Amino acid sequence: PNGAFAAAVCDGMGGLNGGAEASRTACDGFLRACEQALPGDARDLERIGDHAEALINLTDYLIRKKVVFSEAALAELEDIYNQTHQFVEDALKAVENNDVSLANQLVARHEAIEKLEKKLRKTHIRRLNHGECTPQAGVNFIDIISHYTRVADHAMNLAEKVQIEQI
Repeated sequence: PNGAFAAAVCDGMGGLNGGAEASRTACDGFLRACEQALPGDARDLERIGDHAEALINLTDYLIRKKVVFSEAALAELEDIYNQTHQFVEDALKAVENNDVSLANQLVARHEAIEKLEKKLRKTHIRRLNHGECTPQAGVNFIDIISHYTRVADHAMNLAEKVQIEQI
């Protein structure tokens, strides 16, 4: 594996940012990279790919149904995307370089992403209660942040394998 591998994983998660077709292409690249890297430990990589694909499908749905998020929701989605994107990139670097120190640093960042998800759920419910968001957008918002949190969970699993020297 090399830096292109990490880029393929992270680009595949950009469904809301890069457009569905660009993300589908990146996701295909990710899946090919998974087949070549870490064959015995590819389950977490495959699950990250599954979530990337689910985000692409959800993005297609949101575009077709013309679901609109508030500016605050879009900013929050961008925040969790950016944090998850960097987290996955760093977890893959830890795996690629067998960097136990970097893997250890990811523990606190993983906890921060989990706390962010809880905070975003609360702020989004508040927006729903104040009529700032539609129920359809609300359900999809929760779905999106859940996917990003699960991606971070699987990336953390990879980092934990580096920590205990299983990779």
